[in-house]
Amino acid sequence: MSSVVIGKNIIELLTSGMYENPFFMYREYIQNSVDQIDKAVDTDILSQRKDGHVFINIDCNDKSIEIIDNATGVSSSDSWNVLTSIAASEKDRTIHRGFRGIGRLGGLAYCKELVFETSCAGEAKKTVLTWDAKKLRSIIGNQSNKQEAQDVARDIISFNNDIKEDISEHYFKVILRGVTSHKLLDVKEVRSYLSMVAPVPIDNKFILKDMVYDEFIDKHLNIDEYNIYVNTEQLYRMYNSNIYDIVNSNKKKIDDVFDVQFIDIKDGDKRLAYGWYGITAMLRQLPSCNLSRGIRLRKGNIQIGDSNTLRKFFNDPRFHHYFIGEIHILSPSIIPNGRRDYFDENETLSHFEAEIGSFVNTELHKLTRDTSDIHSSVRKLESYNQFKAEFEEKVEKHGFVSKTEYNELQEKLEKSKQEADKAVKTLDKIEEKAKSNITLGKILKRSVGTENKTLLTKTTVPDKTTNSSVKVKWQTDKLSKLSKKEQKLVSEIYEVIRTVLPPDLAQNVINKVNDKLK
Repeated sequence: MSSVVIGKNIIELLTSGMYENPFFMYREYIQNSVDQIDKAVDTDILSQRKDGHVFINIDCNDKSIEIIDNATGVSSSDSWNVLTSIAASEKDRTIHRGFRGIGRLGGLAYCKELVFETSCAGEAKKTVLTWDAKKLRSIIGNQSNKQEAQDVARDIISFNNDIKEDISEHYFKVILRGVTSHKLLDVKEVRSYLSMVAPVPIDNKFILKDMVYDEFIDKHLNIDEYNIYVNTEQLYRMYNSNIYDIVNSNKKKIDDVFDVQFIDIKDGDKRLAYGWYGITAMLRQLPSCNLSRGIRLRKGNIQIGDSNTLRKFFNDPRFHHYFIGEIHILSPSIIPNGRRDYFDENETLSHFEAEIGSFVNTELHKLTRDTSDIHSSVRKLESYNQFKAEFEEKVEKHGFVSKTEYNELQEKLEKSKQEADKAVKTLDKIEEKAKSNITLGKILKRSVGTENKTLLTKTTVPDKTTNSSVKVKWQTDKLSKLSKKEQKLVSEIYEVIRTVLPPDLAQNVINKVNDKLK
């Protein structure tokens, strides 16, 4: 039987070919580092997780990137096998974040030279292994070169595992020299990406974060978090209690996250996932300038996919961006795929998908619909109360331009009153629902001020179809110098003005004419 040939192009496929976004490189190196920080804690190299750190140093001028951790490092004796192996990781995929053994090569696609430096505690030396990425691209681009992958690797690797180092040092350092991607050197964009992807603490700007932490502690669940820095600035998950929109090129606060609720996804007695979602007062689609919008998936506290990954489960996809939040996958049977944009298909995943689909299309869908009804009802009440006040002011103070205006406004007031009556009935029904739905009750309380319902009283304005003891005033009543016939003529002129001009301008003209004729 002939031997199996693995061509040189496999290296390209396992680096730039697997991912659309070059930022994945940072994620891959970070997940390897935090796995080793956990191992360092387990083996007493570090006393606790918070003693571990990952530093990312980006030098735009030098076009270089360094990613350094103070975890276990790699021993001199193991360094060649570990650092040159491709897709041969011995990590447990049900425990570790990085387990396929291909992420370490991610930087090859975006630099001229990829360097690994590492030292293991107790060894007075370090290892330096260098991949010549520029030479690799030249080999891959040469169609006449028929080398197999392992032969190409030997040609582009230089190795030295006997360089003097302090015996107490333990670290792993990734160095990219001659970085070819401008995106990877954009410090602001790197921070923005990693702030939602990396396993870092929740930002203090999210004032409800303690509710999230306390809930997970109460359920005996752990959210893995690590100290990760970009150019010395520590990263945090960028959740914010304030909701913004861009108005005239400026960021303006339009809402706030005032409550969080929790999602418990189980298969029988087995908990598959646990998560939280934030509730805003308006509960509407959050503008895209809010980095944290959408409910995200996380495994090992590293984001899977992006802000749109769960969107496909919503029957009405726009509702997905009404919320912020995250669902932490806890089941070891739900395993991220090679691209980490979703999970490998299996029976456990199918059950999770059924449960999350049911939740978002019942609980969240009902919540958004009821909230929409609340806001619509409030607007109708406010509109009626305002219209009623303006109408009564005309009755008691200013008077009407003409009988036509009076009849039109009386009819509009009556229609507004009918809409307000319906709004109160709608709010009463939602208030009844809220007795068994804490979240809905909180939204109702914030959205409906007591004045909206108490101001809904029967109008004292005389109905145009009935007799009434209340006398209607006319704006021409003030023109006592004019005869009744002349007042009627002026009233007809005022009606024409009211009909052809905008309301404010029309009233202004009428007031000036009135002042002139007094």
